[in-house]
Amino acid sequence: MKRSTLLTCLVTLMLATSGSAQVDPDPDSIGIYFDLAATTHCDQLAGSDFFELYLLLTNASAEGGVHGWECQIQYDPALLVVGWEAVGYSGSYFTPPDFSLGLENPLPWTPAIHLLTMTCLLISPECAWLYLAPYSLPVIPGQMAYADGADPWNIIPMYASTGGYGIPVAGVNCDCPPPVPATRASWGAVKTLYH
Repeated sequence: MKRSTLLTCLVTLMLATSGSAQVDPDPDSIGIYFDLAATTHCDQLAGSDFFELYLLLTNASAEGGVHGWECQIQYDPALLVVGWEAVGYSGSYFTPPDFSLGLENPLPWTPAIHLLTMTCLLISPECAWLYLAPYSLPVIPGQMAYADGADPWNIIPMYASTGGYGIPVAGVNCDCPPPVPATRASWGAVKTLYH
């Protein structure tokens, strides 16, 4: 009895830990999330309330942060984006959803660097997928990229959090796959805790 209770607690703890992990543990990943920690890329929403989505660069390999970035955001017609706020951008002109932004001061390195906030409204209860693609005139052909905060001439490719273009990085009212946990414990690893 005591052993099964301990096993139940351990499995529950593992699920809780993996549920709060970043969706994509790979370096230089870019995705759209419902939270600033990059743990939720899909959600079910109802009604006509405004909500925010966040464009985040996770696990940046450049320790100096981000001095600029470029990508394109695409989304289904069930979603209406009513506001775009680029973090740290003080310029008066950009052309959403096609972004190529230089920043006066670099965004500091964190596990999830907040690049952009999108204020959204659902205009239909249908599934709305969001996608990422390269900027229309990319610095690196066919690639999303960011400039190293410590060396703006160092341009680093960014990779869609789902692994490729044409694959949704986020969904509203969609049947999304579960997030990929940053670490996975095998059944063998769990069993060794009891020996």
